[in-house]
Amino acid sequence: MSDIFLSYKSEDRAKALIIAEALERNGYSVWWDRKIPVGKTFEQVIVEQIQAAKCVVVLWSRESVKSDWIKEEADEGKKRKILAPVFIDDVEIPLGFRRIQAARLIDWDGTLPNPEFDLLLGSVSRMLDKEHAPEMGIKKTGYQEEDERKKAEVIEKDKLKKEKELKELRRVAIKDAIQENIHTVKSKISKEMIIAVVLIFSILLVGYWIFPSIGGLNGTNGNGEAPTPIPVTSTPTPSTPSPTPIPKNITNSIDMEFVPIPAGEFDMGSLSSEVGRNDNEGPVHHVTISEDFYMGKYEVTQEQWQKVMGSNPSYFKGDDLPVEQISWNEIQDFIRKLNERESSVKYRLPSETEWEYAARAGTTTRYSFGDDESDLGDYVWYNDNSGEETHPVGLKQPNPWGLYDMHGNVYEWVQDEWHNSYDGAPSDGSAWEGGDGAYRVIRGGGWGLIAGDCRSAYRNCDVLGYRDYYLGFRLLQEL
Repeated sequence: MSDIFLSYKSEDRAKALIIAEALERNGYSVWWDRKIPVGKTFEQVIVEQIQAAKCVVVLWSRESVKSDWIKEEADEGKKRKILAPVFIDDVEIPLGFRRIQAARLIDWDGTLPNPEFDLLLGSVSRMLDKEHAPEMGIKKTGYQEEDERKKAEVIEKDKLKKEKELKELRRVAIKDAIQENIHTVKSKISKEMIIAVVLIFSILLVGYWIFPSIGGLNGTNGNGEAPTPIPVTSTPTPSTPSPTPIPKNITNSIDMEFVPIPAGEFDMGSLSSEVGRNDNEGPVHHVTISEDFYMGKYEVTQEQWQKVMGSNPSYFKGDDLPVEQISWNEIQDFIRKLNERESSVKYRLPSETEWEYAARAGTTTRYSFGDDESDLGDYVWYNDNSGEETHPVGLKQPNPWGLYDMHGNVYEWVQDEWHNSYDGAPSDGSAWEGGDGAYRVIRGGGWGLIAGDCRSAYRNCDVLGYRDYYLGFRLLQEL
């Protein structure tokens, strides 16, 4: 039996052949020819092959979206959590499959490398537990990851509960120890010591009233006159000149509001002891941001995108919802047009370092509000409260620097190419190039992510030409 069951319409056989051969060149066996052995029916063979397959690749086209057979095969893959959909035409697929990440191989002629085929290959390899996917650290997609995340969330919550219980036990133990020490010290004070202290105090008090002029005890100089005060001088502490304050929030021509972010230093990444931490978040390294900048107060909205691009590609519709289903490449086009509109070169994506610096807002905890994820719902839209959809920007509480939705709502593209760790990362806050050029970094949490994936240090990546309903962005404006 084959590793992969390829589901397609006969009219799409030529494209199916290209994809099947590309998968086979990467070491997979693909059942796609659909020749029926003597003595068996077409339905028998289909059932045998799809049940034996470890991955179902469905090619969505103008013809396949109308086929009940294709829908049933796709549904079988979805139920078993082994579905890897591919668009070979720009079509609207059945509603039940729209939220599953799909590769876009429209008009693909088989030429490699191709980032969209890499995306498909990565999904297939994760389902089959093989090492064919481009190395992407812990990038997580697909059904297997959903199960792993749910298990991880349960383990993480249990761990936090045990840590709280342990802290409480320690607090009680310390309190008891302090009380015991106080009792011990008190018991060692003898009656003789108390009597001696009282006697000395009484002698001093009597002396004060009997000899009021001796030594100026009553505040005089011994002659009954108040002493002349001695002038006191002090050396002023040198003050560090305050930097020129950054102007307050500003708003541009498309009603995009920006918050001033001061220059400074911070430690980027997470320690191995942080709950929910991934290996690609280290090593922790010190970074200096030498220039002030402005960061978008909110994620870019659909209304703002529409004003610049003249269209709205988002799956969830609403003027004040974050724009999504946009690729990194399309954002570069948006930035170019916005800069032209305002005759400037000041708008760009933040670097990954600038993004984390602004997200942390001077904090060193898991989230910008602390370590306790039970407070997460006050600040973010994530899988526990989102209802599996995006929400209008700015409804939750901001971080300490006044930025909204940094921990949730949608993922946010940044400028950097993907690297599997911070080994060799720049320390000046600049974007890190020279990595895997097909993939760009995405930061922040999202409406479909668990609490651990909404931390300040959490990082992931996606194909730079890929678009989906969990991918958005916010802009940086240079001073």
